[in-house]
Amino acid sequence: MKSSQLKKPVVKKTQRHILITQEKIKQDTSYIEAEAPKTWKYLNDNKEYFDKRKSSIYNNTPEFSIFGIGDYSFKKYKVAISGFYKTPMFSLVYSDKTMMLDDTCYFLSFDDYDTAYITMLILNSDLVKKFLKNIAFIDSKRPYSKKVLKRIDISKCLKLLSFKDLKESENDLDLDEYVTPEKLDEYKKFIDSMENKPN
Repeated sequence: MKSSQLKKPVVKKTQRHILITQEKIKQDTSYIEAEAPKTWKYLNDNKEYFDKRKSSIYNNTPEFSIFGIGDYSFKKYKVAISGFYKTPMFSLVYSDKTMMLDDTCYFLSFDDYDTAYITMLILNSDLVKKFLKNIAFIDSKRPYSKKVLKRIDISKCLKLLSFKDLKESENDLDLDEYVTPEKLDEYKKFIDSMENKPN
C-alpha cells in the first residue's frame, strides 16, 4: 500500500501486490530457490532492476533483499499515516493477507482489532491534531517524520482524553459506533502493561 491510499480512517483494500523475500533484515534469501522455484526464476529474470538500486542499505546484503522488515511487518492490524500530507490522517489498515506499507508511511502494528481501532481514534483526536500542528513543519516535504511522530505519547493522551472525546473522534471520522467504555478500559490496561514492561 502506498501512502496516497491513506485518506480514510479505515483502509481494507489495495490493488497492489508485492513479493516479500525476507522476514527479517539480512535474512538469507537462497531458501526461495528450493521453496518457490518459479518465484526464484522471476526474481532472477528481473535481477537487473534490483541491481540498479543505489541505496547503500543494500551493500553486502543477500540477493533480492528488502529493508524495513521485521516481526512488526507481519502483524494483521496497522495504524498508519502518510508522511507527505499537510493534514494528518491516521488510518487503520488491515486485510485477509498482511498489508505491507511503502517507505513513505509510518505505522504502528497490533495483534488485535480493538487495540488498533482505539489507537486510531486517539491519534485522530483534536488533541493530537493540535499537538502535531504545533510541532510539525507543515511546509516541509515530509511534515510528519519519524522524529515528529515519536513525540506523541499515547499514555499521556489517555490521561487527557475522555470516552466522550473518543466518541467525538469516531463521529468526526464518520465511523459506525464501536468503541465502548469497556473496550476503553481494556485498552488502558494494555497501555499500562506496556508501560510497566521491562526493557
